[in-house]
Amino acid sequence: MCLEAGMPLQEVSERSGHEDISTTNEFYIHITDKMKKTSIGKLHERTS
Repeated sequence: MCLEAGMPLQEVSERSGHEDISTTNEFYIHITDKMKKTSIGKLHERTS
C-alpha cells in the first residue's frame, strides 16, 4: 500500500524497521494491479 501511494522504497524500509533495504525488497515488494496500471498510464503519456 505504501508503494502504491508513491512512497520510496527506502522510506518503506525504515518504517518497517528493517536495517537493510534489501530485506524490504526481497520479502515485501510485489507489483500490484494498481501499480501496473499506473506504470502503463505513464508510458502512454510519454509516447502520446
